[in-house]
Amino acid sequence: MWGDTEIQPKSHDARELATPGGANAIGLAHPVGSVTLGKRANLIVTRCHDINMVPVNNPVRALMFHAHPGNIDTVLINGKIMKQNGELVGFDWPKLRIDINDRAAMLQRVAAEPGFV
Repeated sequence: MWGDTEIQPKSHDARELATPGGANAIGLAHPVGSVTLGKRANLIVTRCHDINMVPVNNPVRALMFHAHPGNIDTVLINGKIMKQNGELVGFDWPKLRIDINDRAAMLQRVAAEPGFV
């Protein structure tokens, strides 16, 4: 992530950049960026008892260097639960999967047509 630079931020510095610092950088520090009364409830809750996370001696470092999307248990966007118990909420995944596969097949057919650049 940081390349071959001599500047190696600490995990807590990177967390600051990713949360309130990131919100501030794009002009959204007022509505998002921290867990504060009156701000939008945009949260990600991660399972820290999964095999790739134990032991959690430093939670920020564990999230940065060991967590992956499969560790995400719950997601709230603007206070609305979008993922709970590791499963998307409000989506018909089997139907969506079929639609995605159909669209991908159509794009492949169009790309294979003569003259497609």
